[in-house]
Amino acid sequence: MRDEISRPLAALAVVCLFPVGAWAQQEVGVWKGELQGDAQIWLQGYTVELVDNRNHQVATADVQSDGAFEFHHVPSGDYQLTVSDRHSRVLYQGYVTAPGTPGDLQIRLPEDKVERPPSGSVSLSQLLHPPDRKALACFKIAQKLTAAGQYADSAAQLEKAVRISPEFADAYTNLGAQYIRLGRYREASDTLEHARQLAPRSPLTLSNLAYAQHMLSRDDEAIQTARQSLDLDPEFLPAHYVLGIVLATSGKSVLEAITHLEKAAAAFPTARINLERLRAYWTAQE
Repeated sequence: MRDEISRPLAALAVVCLFPVGAWAQQEVGVWKGELQGDAQIWLQGYTVELVDNRNHQVATADVQSDGAFEFHHVPSGDYQLTVSDRHSRVLYQGYVTAPGTPGDLQIRLPEDKVERPPSGSVSLSQLLHPPDRKALACFKIAQKLTAAGQYADSAAQLEKAVRISPEFADAYTNLGAQYIRLGRYREASDTLEHARQLAPRSPLTLSNLAYAQHMLSRDDEAIQTARQSLDLDPEFLPAHYVLGIVLATSGKSVLEAITHLEKAAAAFPTARINLERLRAYWTAQE
């Protein structure tokens, strides 16, 4: 069934237009949060995940019956926060900053979120070919391996998942993400192209594909693909980031690159760094 399908992963890597010096990171020892919903049953089996787009570290916390959850030893920085239910459906996504302020992690889930698909629309192929339980098991193992930073092992599990269920679009998207993390950009591009064929209306798949195309020096394709992602979701920040980077590094349009990086800077620290340096470069050229 569709509601058993786990969510795909973002694979936005660190991209800097100019060299950036390293900086020391502090840790938040314990970062507590609370999930609020209109029905207590919602909270059973829920998980909250943090993804650091600078180095792809992932932290996951189980939600207690009272809605409480906590993360331990989180490095300071900006994160994408995702709430998933027991079927791994995404119910909430947002951006948070550690250490932040009290109340940062108080998240309310509107009731109408429950039946909403994770992102984009569900294709006919996905409805007609739900993933096998063994494929789902491989997918969940891959998620845990990703959380531990074991990307090669995660990719191996996802490769098993797509062999078992060749129509498992989210598994292809996640596999492409792992290939990006491993620097296997050609395989990432091929895999994400296949994911796009299975689920053509996924902003995440298109954003990841655009990044893989960029890393293969196929910038014209990357720009087109990133724009397609934004056509589906004009507020999808990873696509703004990728498009801004590609436009800037390819010399296509510095001004448009600045516009996209301004949007992405709300979520990604490297976007802010690149934005500042790109503005300085543009000013120097005037």
